[in-house]
Amino acid sequence: MQVGNINYIVHPDHVFDKKAALRMDTFNTEIAKEFEFAPLAFDYVVANDTRDLSDVLGVQLFDIAISLLPQEEWQILITS
Repeated sequence: MQVGNINYIVHPDHVFDKKAALRMDTFNTEIAKEFEFAPLAFDYVVANDTRDLSDVLGVQLFDIAISLLPQEEWQILITS
């Protein structure tokens, strides 16, 4: 889903927030204007958790070392 210069890649189980996407695009435009640059065009991946992120990206983020961690530590590890 394209909103302004941002292409959102959304996991099918995620509820996409169009208002938040519009705010992100507005921020992207305003900050670019502040620094006298063109707004960035980029892909933004949206998922409910790191498992869904792995599915959307089509990669296995959970190799054997990660899979040995307790599940509650996965999010911390991936987003750190």
